[in-house]
Amino acid sequence: MTDEVRAREKLEAALSKARRYQTLFSLSNSLPAVLDTQLRFIDASPAWARLLGWSDDELLGAPLPDFVHPDDLGPALEVLKALSREDQARTFLLRFRACDGSYRWLSWSATLDPHSGHVLGLAHDITTLKATGERLRKSEEFLRQTGSLAHVGGWEIRPGEAPVWSNEACRIFEVPLSSRLSPGSWFFSEEGQATVQRAVDTCFKTGASFDLELPMVTASARRGWGAGARPGELAQ
Repeated sequence: MTDEVRAREKLEAALSKARRYQTLFSLSNSLPAVLDTQLRFIDASPAWARLLGWSDDELLGAPLPDFVHPDDLGPALEVLKALSREDQARTFLLRFRACDGSYRWLSWSATLDPHSGHVLGLAHDITTLKATGERLRKSEEFLRQTGSLAHVGGWEIRPGEAPVWSNEACRIFEVPLSSRLSPGSWFFSEEGQATVQRAVDTCFKTGASFDLELPMVTASARRGWGAGARPGELAQ
């Protein structure tokens, strides 16, 4: 085999590999992109058009900062500047303006090509995940506020684990916040403790709900009545 044949075969193998990567680049729902030394887009996958609405003509040649939410621009630029000082990939979040004017949350991983100085980036649209997290945070805050106003506390019990108390439950039973005591250990008579334990054991085994009303005493010896419950979770 001549050197010319070997070189041709090597070139064909390299071109075949490049075509495979180009196919993956085109089909991916992730958002790969290349930025030049001025942070202008010089390459972007078709997913940028599919997910964000920007055509190649609109995106290529445009500076990344033109699309970034003003509140996220400073931190993003700091990360990108650090790429020139560090030989490792960096991750960061930013809001990127879509073609319709809305902003999408993108999670970026980026590194610097040491030969060209170009930024090689891969972004993922996490807008739905961020929205879900925000709804959960607001829901938890709402439950915390309503529980405090209604003087309703709760704790969660999982088999083999220490109970997790809500702050309001700790205040009701007058124990330190983030206590992980057994709900029946301090606050009920021996008979009441046995009743609670039987109800919890049955709940674990069958999922049956229960509703108990028992005399209790707080950590400071204040007496009262409690408590209601539902499957898998005790709530004072």
